[in-house]
Parts: sequence; C-alpha cells; structure tokens
Amino acid sequence: MPSRAPELLGTEAPRLFTPPQRDLTPQTSAGFTFIDFAEDVLGLTLLPWQKWLAVHALELRDDGRFRFRTVLVLVARQNGKSTFLQALLLWRMWADRIPMALIAAQSLEKAEEVWAGAVEMAQGSPELAAEMLEPILAAGKKELRTTFGSRCKVQTANRKGGRSLSADLILLDELREHHTWDAWAALTKTTMARKNPQTWATTNAGDDLSIVLNDLRETGLRQIEDPATDFAIFEWSGADDCDLDDRQAWAQANPSLGRTIAEESIAAAKTTDPEWVFRTEVLCQRVNLAAVSPLPRWPHVREPGSTAPVGAPTGFAVDVSWDRSRAWIGAAVRLPDGRTHLEAVASDEGTEWVLPRLRELCERWSPVAVGLQASGAPASTLLGELEEFLDVPVAAIGGADLARACGSMFDAVANGTVRHPGQEPIDSAARHASIRPLSDAWVFDRKRSPVDIAGLMAEAMALWVLSTIKPKPKRTAPRRIR
Repeated sequence: MPSRAPELLGTEAPRLFTPPQRDLTPQTSAGFTFIDFAEDVLGLTLLPWQKWLAVHALELRDDGRFRFRTVLVLVARQNGKSTFLQALLLWRMWADRIPMALIAAQSLEKAEEVWAGAVEMAQGSPELAAEMLEPILAAGKKELRTTFGSRCKVQTANRKGGRSLSADLILLDELREHHTWDAWAALTKTTMARKNPQTWATTNAGDDLSIVLNDLRETGLRQIEDPATDFAIFEWSGADDCDLDDRQAWAQANPSLGRTIAEESIAAAKTTDPEWVFRTEVLCQRVNLAAVSPLPRWPHVREPGSTAPVGAPTGFAVDVSWDRSRAWIGAAVRLPDGRTHLEAVASDEGTEWVLPRLRELCERWSPVAVGLQASGAPASTLLGELEEFLDVPVAAIGGADLARACGSMFDAVANGTVRHPGQEPIDSAARHASIRPLSDAWVFDRKRSPVDIAGLMAEAMALWVLSTIKPKPKRTAPRRIR
C-alpha cells in the first residue's frame, strides 16, 4: 500500500514576532499561570499556539509588571482567537481582580459575541460561577460583574467608546475593520492611569482601508528587535511571495491546522475563493490592491468639499455589498455648468435603514427616480418594498442597462464631465474594482473586487438614472371651464 502523507499541522510559533528579553519561565512570564487557570479552572484544552502566545505575550519585567502594554496578534480566521481572548479576560478578572475590562469590536454585535462567550465560559466553571453576579443583559449595556468588584463592559468601537472609564484590560477584536483612529484613541487611553494594563488587538490581515492595523503592524515590525519596546507583534501568516498551493504557508498562517481546522477545508477554500480572498482570509496576508483601475482618471475629477445644489435634477440608486453586510445610496446631481456631481450620500450596515432614509432624501431632493439592479444582485430583494412605499418612480436596472451604467461612468470620468467630493471608500473602490465581461460590454464585479464596491455601483446607477429617466411633468391646477 502507498504510504500515507504525514498530517499537516499548524506551526506553534508565529512567522513574525517580538522576541523575549530572556528565557521565559514561570518566574519571567505570567503565561504559565494563565495556562493553568484556563485548563484547571475553565476546563479548556489550549492549543499549542495559544500556549506559546500566552507565555510570550505575558512576559514580565523585573518589577513583576507586564513587559508589553500593547499586543497585536494577526492570525487567519477560525483559529481560536475569540476563545483565547475570553479565557484571558476571565483570568485577569479572577486572578488579578482588575477593576475594569473593556471588549470592543467594529460592531456592537461582534463585541457582544465575545462577551457572551466569556459569560458562558465563566458560568460553566463552578469556581467562577460562585463569585458571579447576575450579568447585565440590556441592549448596548452588557456587563459581566463579580462579587469582588471586577467588571467587564462591552463597548462599540467608535470615538465615544470607553470615554470617562479607566480600564486595566482592553480587548479589540477584528482590528482590520478600524478605518479611522477614533476608536483606538478613545479606548486605549482608558489605560493611561492604570499600573499594569494591557491592550490586546486581534485580527486577520487587513486591506487598504485598515489604516489602524496597517500602521500598527509597521510599528511592531520596526520595533521587533528593540529590547526596550513595550509593543509586541505576533503574526501567523504565509510568506508574502508564497504560492497558493504552498502547504507550509497554510500551516504558518493557520496554527490550528490539523487540530480544529482540516487541511481539506483550506484546499476547498483555495478552489472557490478569488486569490485576494484566499490570501487575506486563509494566508493572513495583506494583498497589494494596486491593480490597474477601471477608472484610471478618477483622481482627476476629485473636488474635495464639493456639494450639490438642492433642487437641481437628481437621480438616486441603491446597492448592497455582495455579502449583504452594508448598503449604499448613491446620488447624481446635474450641475449648472453641465457636469454631474456624484456622491455616496448614505451608507450603513444591513438594509433595514434604506427605505426610511430614502424617503427623507426623496422628500428633500425630488429625484427623477431611484434605481437598483433588477435581479441577480443583493439589492434586488429591496425592489418590491421600494416600489410599494416610495413616492417616486423606481427603476429596475437590467443586465444591458447595468453595462451601460458602468460604461457611462467610465466615459464621464474619462471626459471629466463628473466630479466627486473625495470619499475614501468610494475612492478605494474606484482604484481597485474588478470587472467582468457581459456580452460585448463589462460591469463592475462586486464579489471578485478586493474591496466593497457597492457604493461605486450605486453612483454609477444613479448617473444612469439621471441620464436616462425622464422626469414626470409637474402637475398643474386644472383650468376652470367657464
């Protein structure tokens, strides 16, 4: 019988990491006591990489405080980041009896998932459960409390998160989704007056919009050999130039491979994912998105701070991200000089907000119509609702018209007959949108684009609406018959 290939196991140590100042022992790292707590008190079986991370990230200084105030962990998705953070939280609360810990993520829902897992973990431990008060479960105000005064609150990652609080432990999940420094500034400054604080930021690889992660990663790599640094980076990732079939790179980015992640699962993802998705989500690599733009002259029509006059001819359109995570409303407004002002006038998570926001916009701007793709697109599920409840025409844009919309936007940008105020998500979409053929034309491709291009699609369809749909004649009072 042919010999069976050896099982592929994830690597215990990260590919890139801040080295310790000295040998790590129970006297020089609190990671050993954390491991004992997680396994003996919480009943967890930590994976080898989680133990390695605990020992290295919880290195101690000579005075007994943590060497690192900030810990950045990059690892591919589904490897056990959340479980590690939950155990870390409970250890700091029960072993160190810290007064306050904060959990934050880009959405409140994500932060509450980590919090709920920690609560469930604590309730499953008789030792911890005996010292728990009833958790506060009010929406947006969830809190884990103990009889000895240690608390954990959930915060939304925004400019208001954590202000007025003082915290000993900050857990920031999915740092890649932080597109501004607002949340980082608000949350991390809650540790300024604490004697032995830590901020943990965990994530997989980011993209061009992940400005906080990208900057912090560069800082961590720049200081990686500095023995005086109090900033640690631990990155499990494939080498930048690795082949997609490189099994060793799979193991480098997925330390749980062969334990909780099957090699077959990664092979299946490689078969179905666009390359940039596989590199980002599975190999934990930041992909260079500087590909050839389908709108190469987009920067030349940017006019920062420009606004559109209310009352001018206007078209609106709605589009939804291919994963349905976010919806966009785009506007096209005809200017007195003959050009068209393009702008994403609204964007938020989900789609429930779209109809009420459109009603407000339509009441103010009186657009000729609101457009969205007729079928085969995430936004098409909104068609019936908009047709029923909007007081303006709704234009269902089919395949040929969608190609015309994309082509018209290309021509308008190339000819300089449009302007836009400069919005980073839209600018990024214009730089990096992928296209796919449609008969003898092409359209922007939501799924295969490395960034969310739904806002750009909404603007292109709004331009088509404004250029194509004729406004209804204004009603006039009927003449009296004498």
